[in-house]
Amino acid sequence: DRPKQTNLLLIASEKAVVVDSGIMSPARVAIAQLCSTNDKVSNLAAVSACARLAAEGGASFLCLPECFAFIGSSASDTADNAEDIFPHRAPDGVPRTGIVDALRRLAVEHGLWISAGGFHERTPADDSIVFNTHLLLRPDGILAGLYRKCHLFDVSIPRHGVELRESASTAPGLAGTVIVRNTPLGNVGLTTCYDLRFPEVYTALSAAGADAVLVPSAFTVPTGAAHWHLLLRARAVENQCYVLAAAQ
Repeated sequence: DRPKQTNLLLIASEKAVVVDSGIMSPARVAIAQLCSTNDKVSNLAAVSACARLAAEGGASFLCLPECFAFIGSSASDTADNAEDIFPHRAPDGVPRTGIVDALRRLAVEHGLWISAGGFHERTPADDSIVFNTHLLLRPDGILAGLYRKCHLFDVSIPRHGVELRESASTAPGLAGTVIVRNTPLGNVGLTTCYDLRFPEVYTALSAAGADAVLVPSAFTVPTGAAHWHLLLRARAVENQCYVLAAAQ
């Protein structure tokens, strides 16, 4: 049996919840709930506040939601504001690393592991297309793991006038399991949002030794209300592992 999640601390500003995980002792996780906009400065200020509150609450691990740094009003807006992870791989030779640099500073300042996923990463081939990339940083600011979302959110519900095509502006990452080992939470699997609807992803992560999986998300309001908690619980029960999910 898994130990009960106890000692919940709901922090008012930006809603950071600190949970005793019971995975490794001691291990505390802060789950940040944000409401990101197209203002990067404001968004990163909210992330900074959550990092401070997480550290004050005794957490060693901070989970940020998908699109934590930027939510644009159009695909072109998102592409124009995408950034780089590796400066030497900047498509135009002019690195944009402001978001990752800020996260590295926060990790070091507060001594936190930081899960930052869905970050809009520039692609080398097309400046109108981005990767939806989940980063995991160590407390020394070093990149510990990287996963580019491979299941993209394409959905058509004509009777409700819903037509969403993440694949029109986002390149899929390579399919496969990404596990970062020997974190304060044990072995951690990286996924993102819509991956949650593909149970085989989590079965593979569990089989590869994941003690916990991260699911940073920005579910739509209707599907979030109907399915999000249900699917998170299902993945936890099916694989007998912890599921940690920060959301917008």
